[in-house]
Amino acid sequence: MNFVSAVSQPETRKGFTLIEVMVVIAIIAVLMSGGVLAFVNAQKNSRDARRIRDIRAISQALEQYRNTNGTYPTAATSINNSTYFGSGTTPTDPTATKSYTIALDATNGTGYCVCAMYDVLGKGNSTTLPSGAVFACTFATPGAGVQGYQCIQNQQ
Repeated sequence: MNFVSAVSQPETRKGFTLIEVMVVIAIIAVLMSGGVLAFVNAQKNSRDARRIRDIRAISQALEQYRNTNGTYPTAATSINNSTYFGSGTTPTDPTATKSYTIALDATNGTGYCVCAMYDVLGKGNSTTLPSGAVFACTFATPGAGVQGYQCIQNQQ
């Protein structure tokens, strides 16, 4: 004889509740936003590192020009790219919105200042870019007042 139990067995769930799904989505969103932010910062730091490398290459080319000719060039077009740059072209900024500033003493060929603008403000060693007839760099200690320029001036 079969007796039907008066106590029913609890049903087992076969899925997730809406709250559980929403919590998982929120956790994934927080992790993704942190990852995207880290990726963007890594890109900026990578571009800034390339800028330093590029302005050093330009500075070295200007120093080579001086060693060969006795003075620094008086115009940026004086530098033969195939002679002074291994790639055959003058380095350019990794973004289309910025460019390197090369200020030369157009009269006597006695100096230069090469600057790049960083993506991250507060980094760098200069507060301003050289302009006009001013070919000397304006250096500053990195910090709040620095606008994010890295400059190199003549070594001789």
